[in-house]
Amino acid sequence: KSYDVPPFHVIQGDIFDAEDVVARDGFKYVLAFIDVRSGAVFQYFMRSKSEALDGFKQFEIWLELQSPHIANKWGHVPKVSCICFDREGALTTTFGGMASVADQYFIDRGYNRLFTSRGSSNGTEKIERYWKSLKAGVRVNLLTAGFTDFMYFDAAHHFCYHYNRLLTAANRISDSESPYESLGLKVDRKYLRVFGSMGSRLVKNKSLTAIDFPGAPCIFIGYGTDTHGYRVVIPGDRGSSMRIDVDKDAVINSSILATKAFVAKCRSDTLCDHMLPWVDVMFRPMDMLSLRSDLGSSIESFPGIPSDGGPVFEGFSQEHLDMLGRPVLKSFLPDGADKNRDFVGKVVSIDHDENSGGVMFEILYEDGDREDIPIDELR
Repeated sequence: KSYDVPPFHVIQGDIFDAEDVVARDGFKYVLAFIDVRSGAVFQYFMRSKSEALDGFKQFEIWLELQSPHIANKWGHVPKVSCICFDREGALTTTFGGMASVADQYFIDRGYNRLFTSRGSSNGTEKIERYWKSLKAGVRVNLLTAGFTDFMYFDAAHHFCYHYNRLLTAANRISDSESPYESLGLKVDRKYLRVFGSMGSRLVKNKSLTAIDFPGAPCIFIGYGTDTHGYRVVIPGDRGSSMRIDVDKDAVINSSILATKAFVAKCRSDTLCDHMLPWVDVMFRPMDMLSLRSDLGSSIESFPGIPSDGGPVFEGFSQEHLDMLGRPVLKSFLPDGADKNRDFVGKVVSIDHDENSGGVMFEILYEDGDREDIPIDELR
């Protein structure tokens, strides 16, 4: 079908039921609205279907916030004219009966509504296809990272965030742009990270010795919604549990292997017993336990968690791993200049040179440039 209408002129909405999932924060449902033209999706997590009207109001607020950017590209402010639902009792009466609060709200706001016939998805086929993609994407995220369903809605948040910023066939405006780009919203794909990746976060106001690791370990589970930064799991100190926060100073390395090594370390070292209560809830048991035999003794040492100074990890020494997340200052004298020019960055990843086999570090500079340098230059 061809949707030759302005963005958000027609939207489709539905509620995805995940009642069988025991997730953190107690969420059970996903309410989503999709623009039939661009394919852009807005998600709202709910503990009860009675929160559906609140979710729609949050969608209205979000659309109003994005309106200046959309109007700048399209020449007019987006306005929802028609909303397509199935006959979900949370958003309307089911085949007649007394009008609900949601019904009255839509009427008062002047929205036209189109409902599907009994047993049919005609009119909501786009959101139904999104549910199919969401379920597959969430399951891949959880299985790849080794998470249990405790992190189900975090995986759903991560999927939707990437969905709006990557190419999709749901975008009827352009097949070479993401939904957000077609709307005129800013997209920075360099910011995207793999769900469940290990990272490090800056610990401020901490006095460091020459051998101290400058950051604290964290596990990436999403993006901030009302705060800029990455949403991460932060392991607690001995005697305390983990916490989840949004940190703009976190450096995420997009390494699932490092996360699995971290979990295996927690489950194999008595120094990390205080982490087991939350590790065993968040991570599946079998894959993590088998990882120790797959990696051998290479998981004995990991920066930022209790260690007795064990051997190397995946071909890298503890000194190499301690470089991750550290600040870098590159200074050189440009041709014709009379003073040095400085570039500030961070070490974001580590690898071996394909030819020499030497250790190489990837540096991400504040201006967005990246550079691979050998360990001798980094020292």
